[in-house]
Amino acid sequence: MKLPDKHSNKWFLIMLAIFILVVLAMVSVSLILQLDIGIENILGFSKLALIVSFAAAVGGYFGFKRYFLAMLVSNIIGIVYMLMIVINRTAEGWSDLVSIISYMFVMFIGFFAAIGLELVESLRNKKAKKN
Repeated sequence: MKLPDKHSNKWFLIMLAIFILVVLAMVSVSLILQLDIGIENILGFSKLALIVSFAAAVGGYFGFKRYFLAMLVSNIIGIVYMLMIVINRTAEGWSDLVSIISYMFVMFIGFFAAIGLELVESLRNKKAKKN
């Protein structure tokens, strides 16, 4: 898979795809738990999805492809973990809240791991240029 070039408009399409994926995953949490979904819920899911998709795609847009890939992997892991919590009902009565907080926690860890990957790569490149 070849990622788009730095400053390519394709990153906006990737951001949109991630946004849709996250919103659908969060709506599916409510559907699996048979909860009523109102416009307020969808707006809340959309805000969180916009933050996550922007945080992932902005790295790729500025040329930080390792950052983007780490964020993408953590997003997928977070969505799978969120759905596992809901399907297994590990927090009976609190599954909706626990699953979304768990997703945000995985994304938080992924965000810092992605930054760490880019820092390590940057330091390696500087060291290689010195030699």
